[in-house]
Amino acid sequence: MSRRYPYFHFYKIGIFSFRAATFAAWALLAPNAAQAQSAPGFVYENQSEFQALADINGDGEDDLVVADKSTGQLRIAESQGGGSLQWRENTAKSGLSPLSGFSFGPILDPSYDQIVASSELDNRIQIIDTRNDVRLSEPQRVPDTLIGPAVVSALNIPGGPAGYDNDFYDIAYHATLHVPSNPDTLSFFRNDGSGLPFPADGAGDSSGLPPRSTNRIELNVGKPLFYGMLADDGGSSVFRLLDPNDGLSTLVASLSGLPDDVVYVYADFDSDDRAEFVFYLPGTSTLIESEWTGSSLSSLTSFTYPVAIAELRVIDSAGQPELLVIHDGRDNADRTSYSGSGNFSVLEKFDADDAPIRGALSVEDKLHLLDGSGASASLRTFAFDGSGQHLLDETQALTPLTTPGTGSTVLLYDSAPLQDPDAQLLARYDAGPWTSAFVLNSGSAEVQSERFVGTTEGLGDAQSEIISALPNGTGGGMVNQIAADNSIFFKGSASGEITSELSVSPPSGSYARAVRPQFALEGSATICYRTSTSVSGWTEVNSLPPVIIDDATLYAVAVGGSGQFSNVVKVDYEITGDPGTRDSDGDGLPDFAAAESGIDPLASNDDADGDGFTDFQEVLAETDPNDDSSKPSRSNVSFEYPNSFDLYAAPGLPDPGAGTTLLRSFASADPEEATELSVYQPGGLLLGVTETGDNASLGYPAADFGALDAVADELFLVTSTVASFPVDDGGIPRDYGRQVAALVKLPELKFTPFDYTGYGDNGGIDNLSGETSDWRAAALAYFNSLTRPEVARDPVGPESTLELLLVEYILGRLLFAEGFSDRSELTLTPFRRDEDPLDPIAVGDPLPDPAPDSGRDRKLDASLLEERKKELSANGDPFYDVEGIIEAVRVELAAANTTGIQQLKTLAGRLYTTSATTSGASLRQPLPALRQFIRSGNLANTGYDDLPASSNFSPTLLAEAAQGIDDVASAITPQVSETIDLYVEGGEAAASCPAWKEVLYTANGFDPESANFTGTEYALLDAQGDAYPVARAFPLTVGSVIKVTGYVLDSAPCGDIALEVVSGPELAFLRNSSATDVDGNLIPDGIEERKPDVALNPFGDTDGDGYTDLQEILDGSDPDNDSDVPTDAGGPAPVAEVGPPQLQITSTGPTTAAIEFVYPADYVPFIEFELYSTSDLTTSFSPTGQKANHIGSGNHEQVVNQSGGKEFYIFRMKLK
Repeated sequence: MSRRYPYFHFYKIGIFSFRAATFAAWALLAPNAAQAQSAPGFVYENQSEFQALADINGDGEDDLVVADKSTGQLRIAESQGGGSLQWRENTAKSGLSPLSGFSFGPILDPSYDQIVASSELDNRIQIIDTRNDVRLSEPQRVPDTLIGPAVVSALNIPGGPAGYDNDFYDIAYHATLHVPSNPDTLSFFRNDGSGLPFPADGAGDSSGLPPRSTNRIELNVGKPLFYGMLADDGGSSVFRLLDPNDGLSTLVASLSGLPDDVVYVYADFDSDDRAEFVFYLPGTSTLIESEWTGSSLSSLTSFTYPVAIAELRVIDSAGQPELLVIHDGRDNADRTSYSGSGNFSVLEKFDADDAPIRGALSVEDKLHLLDGSGASASLRTFAFDGSGQHLLDETQALTPLTTPGTGSTVLLYDSAPLQDPDAQLLARYDAGPWTSAFVLNSGSAEVQSERFVGTTEGLGDAQSEIISALPNGTGGGMVNQIAADNSIFFKGSASGEITSELSVSPPSGSYARAVRPQFALEGSATICYRTSTSVSGWTEVNSLPPVIIDDATLYAVAVGGSGQFSNVVKVDYEITGDPGTRDSDGDGLPDFAAAESGIDPLASNDDADGDGFTDFQEVLAETDPNDDSSKPSRSNVSFEYPNSFDLYAAPGLPDPGAGTTLLRSFASADPEEATELSVYQPGGLLLGVTETGDNASLGYPAADFGALDAVADELFLVTSTVASFPVDDGGIPRDYGRQVAALVKLPELKFTPFDYTGYGDNGGIDNLSGETSDWRAAALAYFNSLTRPEVARDPVGPESTLELLLVEYILGRLLFAEGFSDRSELTLTPFRRDEDPLDPIAVGDPLPDPAPDSGRDRKLDASLLEERKKELSANGDPFYDVEGIIEAVRVELAAANTTGIQQLKTLAGRLYTTSATTSGASLRQPLPALRQFIRSGNLANTGYDDLPASSNFSPTLLAEAAQGIDDVASAITPQVSETIDLYVEGGEAAASCPAWKEVLYTANGFDPESANFTGTEYALLDAQGDAYPVARAFPLTVGSVIKVTGYVLDSAPCGDIALEVVSGPELAFLRNSSATDVDGNLIPDGIEERKPDVALNPFGDTDGDGYTDLQEILDGSDPDNDSDVPTDAGGPAPVAEVGPPQLQITSTGPTTAAIEFVYPADYVPFIEFELYSTSDLTTSFSPTGQKANHIGSGNHEQVVNQSGGKEFYIFRMKLK
């Protein structure tokens, strides 16, 4: 793939100019046609390798191929005649890592075997021509494969298009990820010998069983080979034999009920020219046999071997197939004669030679034992002496594997890669340990390759190699050193058919809450994903990636415009904790129920459709939380809302004949006389209607509103009677009642968690619908069993109405004065029939022209008050809290400490008694008259102004009552927001009520090691009085500083002062210098742990604010927030070059040299440069214990000794 610019590896700096890309490789071997084998073409497999015999050089002799799964490299031992083998100098590279499938055969050339290998995750099948031992090699990709080719076999599949040639093998494979409904369909390519791409493909067996291994099987000695597949089958294994003559669609025979993870070998052990199969379960002593009868497989028969078995291998001694039984500890092996039916006879024993025995194969009369692994891998060759014993002939070390992340490659592009930012990668060739020159000629390219000769000579043994067959369109190239310390770019695996590099974060691991994977793609393609629980196939990633709520494996692939695929990324997520109660976003709805309902379990908004009902409420009520037209009924919700309370509202009006006596309503036993009351939200939404009835706790009739829902953003409710109603005057109904209303302050309602223990009883993740239904039923039963708090509003009369109208008046004036409304007229009773209020204006919206509706009032939207609070607090402006206004009005009316307030209460009472006793009273309504008086100070045109001046409404009363309005309003004081800096000590997240220390923080010169504290500790609370979730809202490391804005509350549940948070927290300082960095990637571990969904890159710019992540971390700003940037003297700091510095090497004497570089002085306290060295480039670099010396002003120097042999050095950047 192309890169727009070269860059250094993000935490290591080399004296050498670049860091290179790693390319994993693998391949396997093939059987030769000229030499008879007991099981021709059979591939042995263990956890780390494939092993097989194949004629890879066309000499008619068996060669041994060992394919390393993890690196994809092939170690090849060529036959030297007489059964002897000689290991090649170089490993061959498959270009795949890890390997999942391996086979061999005459695919591209009928005169020798080529390797065919597959990788499910690299999403490729590749053919590797290993005929010659060359450094420069390039596997050939088989185009047009389906997604996830897990296993592969080369074999002859007769038939096919015209010109089909049976001398060439075809390729069969299983694509495990392509079609979820049948994910393991067998597919194949037919081969006419014309080379790639193959002219035709087809589909075979469609059992859908996931295969573990496939092999060519010789059922009848000397007859055509069949296709054998060992597959998983729901906790057991099944062995299937398919006929290639029918396009691998005909099942010849099968064995089911085999143990899970079983393995097998086969041969003609009893010399009847038919195959006997021996199955075994590694780690046990059980053997299971089945024989090919000529038309079917015989029934399974079990036998017991004397010891537990690690592996079985078929070997030949004097032409007779035998079993080599490798013991479970791999420290011994038995050469065993076996004639079927459990007849074993141990002929010879072999002990391990200082390393575990991991394989065995026979070539002519030689037995070869593979021992050990990695650098200690060896091959012991034993010669058969003709008397029944094998004698050690020789021991050889295997070809050393190229260390992952080392070596070099030649990269060929369609244009000059370092000049054209859109250059596309066409091919890559393994080029040996080191390359020092590359020349692109017309039609060919020349590469200068070297190797490490020794500690004195250094690099040497230069060889020139020619790439004669360049890919079509080659227009540029370069050499790329693959090393973890110096490279142009680093790449760990192949990239499928298209050169788009796909990655997923966070990585595999355990997480305490749901995970939303983030996909990153370098290149142009469409990203698709699926999980191990998917049933509908691949899904295109849209703007909101999927959320993983339970243990799952995620697969992702990029799809190009021509239908080609990238590599497959596989990530395993373990979601810890109880899935029945896991609630990642804290909205009360378990993740599984949210996912089933189409709700984002990580959403910050708990009302997906914005209809005023939370997602939690809608799921309980079985309405659609994603459709604002589907909502629960407010009139019958007693079973639906756990956060509810009971309201008792008792009307009471003064007796016209005795002002201190209250006349009450009738009970609903007499429905014609009972009083109807309603409850509304401040904006006018009706919550409930009921009539007065007997109330034992109050002793007189009251309206009983059961289970009123308390929505989070509501500050109060309003209850009101109808316009007129009878009252009980000693049992006589009097038509005295006129509309009264009251504000209802909400009680403190804490969400009570529901600990659900039934998850999994209905299928778990496979049946979320059933699990959600069970949870809903249990949740409703639980919440309905809770005791609801009770609120009594008594009396609902003239004084409560006065209180409501005063709050309405004061709040309206404040909203107008603060610029949040175009008028001061606000109504808290928009439900009254004679009112036609305007809709509220959202914060930030332009105020409309008041004409022509200037006479109308505005409704109140309580949710806007929170926005208003945040906006005012952000500017430091005073804020009049609604609850504070209500409480202040209530206190002032109750105390009545001024003549004006006393007269205002008198006026309110007289409006109601006068309406009851004066002729024409039915035309007078005291509530609107009282509202008008509060707003204007007069009763003009209310009907009360027509009464004689000598009546109850004298000018003196009106004047003093008007003063009372001002007296109440003047008693209300505003809140002023405070902004404080708080220190992060690390234990706050675990505390039920964390107390945060206030710190004296200054952006210039803050030292977390010696922070200055004010001595005050703050409890941070949300609007509901709960602890503010700082740890969830913001990633913090110990020693960081957060800036929080809020209002001081009257009392604190912990600490010295409680602050209701309205803005923040914002990061003031991000602690980094003392944070641990175990993986050495220059990102403190604490930040990585708290940002698991963000792939930070120290030399990248994750938030796109112009500063690298490393500079932001060092300066204490957030690298994932573009509004938080490094500051200097109150303004944005200059961008600093905090990446790897340029090194200069100067000879300072016959045996010494100085390495010098400059690094920004401001960041020297945070970064150190540790020196590593090696004298052997085939080994890793080791720390010298030295660090570059800072000699002032950012200048660094390190003197190295040149005496003795050659030495190689690198610096590694580390956090101090």
